[in-house]
Amino acid sequence: YVQDRFQAGEHAVFEAGTRFTWLQSRNTLYAEPRLSARFDWSNTPVGGFSLYIGTGLYRQFVSQFDISSRSPRTFVSSTRFWMGNDASVTPPKAAHAAVEMLILPNRDWTLTLESFYKKQYHILSVDYSAATEQAVDLDQDDFLNPTRGYSYGVSGSIKRRIGPGNAKIRLDHTQSERRIRNLFDNEWLSVPWNEPFRLELSADVSPLPRTVLLARWRSVWGREWGFRKAYYDFLSAHLNDIDSLLDQMRENGVSADAIRRVKRQISNYSLTDPSNHKLAPIHQLDLSAAYSLRLGSYSLQLRADVVNVLNRANTAEWRFEMDEETYFGGGSLPSTGLLERSDRLLLPRIISFAARLTWCLGRETGIRFLNRRRVRVHHPILRVECKVHILLFQQIVETTLEKQNPGHPKYNGHVSHIPDRKQGQILSTQKRHTFRDDASPDVEVDEVYHLAEEIRLSVENLAIEHTVDDVAECSTQHHG
Repeated sequence: YVQDRFQAGEHAVFEAGTRFTWLQSRNTLYAEPRLSARFDWSNTPVGGFSLYIGTGLYRQFVSQFDISSRSPRTFVSSTRFWMGNDASVTPPKAAHAAVEMLILPNRDWTLTLESFYKKQYHILSVDYSAATEQAVDLDQDDFLNPTRGYSYGVSGSIKRRIGPGNAKIRLDHTQSERRIRNLFDNEWLSVPWNEPFRLELSADVSPLPRTVLLARWRSVWGREWGFRKAYYDFLSAHLNDIDSLLDQMRENGVSADAIRRVKRQISNYSLTDPSNHKLAPIHQLDLSAAYSLRLGSYSLQLRADVVNVLNRANTAEWRFEMDEETYFGGGSLPSTGLLERSDRLLLPRIISFAARLTWCLGRETGIRFLNRRRVRVHHPILRVECKVHILLFQQIVETTLEKQNPGHPKYNGHVSHIPDRKQGQILSTQKRHTFRDDASPDVEVDEVYHLAEEIRLSVENLAIEHTVDDVAECSTQHHG
């Protein structure tokens, strides 16, 4: 890359540059120009004020994909992997623009306002309708679809220093939409992972030296695509053409009764209209406490976390389960032949303990200039970390499975046996005609898989938010 930074006057700093990437598979050199400007004023009618404006062109030469499993009831509901672009596809490209403002009325208040816009000119998405049953070596354009999209958002935060602690409120609004060729009538739809509105309230206090107590409240609302991703991908294997799906079932010798049930299941829950599948809001309270101490060239942090203190039943997604009494009701009930919608819940109350040991070797000194002031910075030559987490995992798993599968005949108070299965081909498996999640003990295993991932993310988020900075033991600043 090539980059230059220059200061214009007393208050403005500009940065301009270009990143160059040579992609051997396409024998092409790609340029990604970027430009940014920052303006700082220390004395204004509102106090200290800083404005940042940035824009740039970005490409992605290695893409992440989540491939749904062969049916919604398998070991895990999807497989995530990364894949570099080959010669058959154009690298994804997007243009970004961002504006940020920082206002410091006094030493106790901090106000921020941020906004962004991203135009995705070219994105790659998995084409589940691709004919991959016979092929072994495929070019990527055989099973990837080019799509377009855009994202925009705005967020604001207010932080107040209160005695030995801080209180903060942050509100985010984001919207991300894509249009995928031949799916959902080629309409623009919100992406499945979008969280349109997010509110966070947090407070931390340091009652004793090197000790921090943290509380965080999180609310999320406006989520769509309520059902499990595998259900939508199952239908996208037939381009959301229900008649084509039913015709293929007839050709494969599926009984007329089974065909009727599948058709009724799709139409009753409007599975071709994900924008109408709106999930309930998420509300969660987390608490954490940390203590840090210095041991020569080592620094140790001990932490205890309680995630979802109120034990709220927050919904992650919907899935289908069979109620035998209604499903085989012989037509006497309106729900006869329909699988019931149930909730897959996010974390119950989780208690964890963690220790992080950091070792720093030597210190290196550098000089930086900030707002025309000389700043001396010390940072370690080598830094090594070791982290250990202790979770009440077995109890968590049993509680979650019992809560989400009450009275389930296969639940015996422990994780079910994982059957040995051949995975087969990834893409072609979406054409199996089933929506049942409760027909296999793998349901419990899938719950544990999701649970472990959610625990990891929640505990890591709490660790990031701690204001006790162990790095400060190795890296300090001295203002000249």
